[in-house]
Amino acid sequence: MRFLILLLVALPAFAARPMPKAPKSTIKRKLKDAIKTNHRDFEACGKAEHARTKKPVKGTLTIRYVVNGDGKLSESGIVHNTTNSRALAECVMKALEKVKFPATFGAPLTSSYPFKFNVKK
Repeated sequence: MRFLILLLVALPAFAARPMPKAPKSTIKRKLKDAIKTNHRDFEACGKAEHARTKKPVKGTLTIRYVVNGDGKLSESGIVHNTTNSRALAECVMKALEKVKFPATFGAPLTSSYPFKFNVKK
């Protein structure tokens, strides 16, 4: 009987605590890992650009993106593009829309990722 009373008194204390949130650095790392998992899609963009232009594709394309709390990409944009190819940037942003990001469990989270290209053949 004492155990039951103690349990009934202690149980609301556990139920009232919110789930701890993962640190932003951990969530951002998971977002970057999700992008790395889909690296073949981004490499395909570089190869397609090379096939289209018949020229080497070299440089860095940095894209800023926002992921909602439920893990959906809500926006993306070019921060820096040394490849000088708008078509490549559009391909990468389209591929980024297909990435399955983890939920951020809260407010939208903004991050950026540098996509590096060096396609010669």
